[in-house]
Amino acid sequence: MTSDLADRLVEQIARIIDPEAWAYFDGTPAGQRNTTDLLRYEAWQHSSLRKARKILSLDALRSEGWRPIESAPDDEPWLLLLTGPNAVPFVGCRNTDEPGWTTFNRYYETDTGQEYVPKFWRPLPPPPSSQERG
Repeated sequence: MTSDLADRLVEQIARIIDPEAWAYFDGTPAGQRNTTDLLRYEAWQHSSLRKARKILSLDALRSEGWRPIESAPDDEPWLLLLTGPNAVPFVGCRNTDEPGWTTFNRYYETDTGQEYVPKFWRPLPPPPSSQERG
């Protein structure tokens, strides 16, 4: 999808989400817009654009097989986990000592010590066949 086409799709979704945010600019001639309203409606438009981008990101994740973390199976030892649409996937499992997720017998943390909280999961892909390994 071209960038221009993607931008138009995001705007169309944003207009559906918050039509009033767009009505001001569509119905008020530029010379009649006051600064207070202009700033308020611009902020509202940007908010609706962010919501639309998030909807498209979540739809893309679902189409790639990612599922909400709440639906992760309890009996699957290892899963591919993801913290958000632009994050790097990692392999992890449920923590057996307390609620949460671990990877390779430790908490999966950022370099600042913050714990990554996965929001999506999917099964691990099958291992390569002996022919694929060479």
